[in-house]
Amino acid sequence: MHTLKLKYITHEFHYPDIHESAAWMRHVLSSEFFWAVFALVVLIGILVTLAILASTGNLQTPEVPIDRPYYPFFP
Repeated sequence: MHTLKLKYITHEFHYPDIHESAAWMRHVLSSEFFWAVFALVVLIGILVTLAILASTGNLQTPEVPIDRPYYPFFP
């Protein structure tokens, strides 16, 4: 019977060491492009959150009388 012996092949996986990970993180965090994109994402997130919170108020549509036209007479 054929079985996968995963516990014997785990030594073939590549795990970056701490030095490589720290160097990559230092490179990313010192990039001006990263901080610009991060600020843009945070700003868009704040605006979307505020739009959602602002629209959770009264969303009822005004009742329009049938005998009067909508525009420009109805407020």
